[in-house]
Amino acid sequence: MKNIALVINAFHKNKVEATNLSTLQLAKELNSRGHNTIIVTDHKPNLPERETINGVKVYRIKMPFTDKINKLLFTLTGIKKVEKSENIKFDVIHGFSSSPLLATRTIIGKPLQKVKRIHTLKSKTKYSKTYLASPILNLLSKVTLGSKSIEEVITKYGTSKSKIKYINSHIDLNKFKTKSKNKSKNKKVVLFYGPLADRKGYKYLVDIIPRFKDNTLFIFLCKHSEAFKENKKKIDKQLKNQTNYKIILDEKNLIDYLSEAHITVFPYPNLDATESNPLSVIESMAMGIPTITSKLPETQELFRNRKDILFSKPKNSIDLYNKVSELLTNKELQNNLSKNGKSRAKDFDVKLITDKYLELY
Repeated sequence: MKNIALVINAFHKNKVEATNLSTLQLAKELNSRGHNTIIVTDHKPNLPERETINGVKVYRIKMPFTDKINKLLFTLTGIKKVEKSENIKFDVIHGFSSSPLLATRTIIGKPLQKVKRIHTLKSKTKYSKTYLASPILNLLSKVTLGSKSIEEVITKYGTSKSKIKYINSHIDLNKFKTKSKNKSKNKKVVLFYGPLADRKGYKYLVDIIPRFKDNTLFIFLCKHSEAFKENKKKIDKQLKNQTNYKIILDEKNLIDYLSEAHITVFPYPNLDATESNPLSVIESMAMGIPTITSKLPETQELFRNRKDILFSKPKNSIDLYNKVSELLTNKELQNNLSKNGKSRAKDFDVKLITDKYLELY
């Protein structure tokens, strides 16, 4: 048995964000195998300093600094606090972030003591200047990545290639199973889900809606975000004469909506600050739903165009319209993407990915 600290910032109980959910999934899987896994995060107002979520202990570390400094340094005292409270010694400190600078948290927990230090860079960071901190990644046991595009940047700024290990992000395949539910024969359902945020590219899908008749229904299944109300107003204004779309704020019934969808569309402009292995895409594929996403360096590493998935040009509403139209009418393409996509998604199962992390621990 190993004592494992999973280090992440802004772990909110009700924040439905990919990195938070996947961290909790990993902790649960590790615990199911007999390990003692604890999530260590920074303190947030109105949230308890200690609680248990789905059987996983979560410690939120309070420090007397600004939020930005706390986010960087909370493990300096936090790891020792948890060890003392739990009467344990951590064998592994595994941190998660987009920015290399935030690997500082993984390094300064239990300084100068023998412990495995793993850090996962989940995506490209939108704070490009923090790549100057890439040399500190050489102080870790390993850095795990899901994309070569991240490796290109961090090695350019000084991270040794010998420190890098490729491990994909994960999903719970037991949750994302094909559900026997009759899809509407009268309407074709096109589903987008995630935050209604510019970085998700929803506006490119909005642009094409007027070109479809009422027998195609576009559903935007949204997670709560600061921009939700404002962006919903913009969409409603742009589509004021349209009746073939719905914007739904629902974070609990994703599987039901996926089961009704004929296709899913994720038109990312880029994957900065979004997981380099986009989990929404993989979840959709796992359920056998024909999926469209943007042709980006990261997605081209993961998927085969017209075999696993259908690519559209990023930031290009005309091409997106053509791809959505094609996929809705091409049964052979639908069947191929459904079958191959479902098979490809198995490579991202949390059980398989946990095996790979345990090899590093």
